[in-house]
Amino acid sequence: MSRPGTPTATWRVLNLPLEIDEPDSALRERAAARAGVAADEIRGMRIGHKALDARRRGPRRRIRFVVHVDLQLDAEMEARGGAAFAKALRAGRVVARTP
Repeated sequence: MSRPGTPTATWRVLNLPLEIDEPDSALRERAAARAGVAADEIRGMRIGHKALDARRRGPRRRIRFVVHVDLQLDAEMEARGGAAFAKALRAGRVVARTP
């Protein structure tokens, strides 16, 4: 858990799917899982990009949102984030972002 006054860094989690009828609040858990961190490690979150994906896949069209989320995490998260966070960075699912 983070301490008050600890410096933070912003990390962008890319390409999170969100169904049309799903609330934006569902993104917090999904972004934490994709980034490989616990949800209680997130100090802040905002939607950085939200696009409607209406591509046809097979015989029917599946309409959903594709969202990029900015997470505020402790600045030392990259050093102490663990294997799951490091794997997400290497895979390009999470990228560093300057404020």
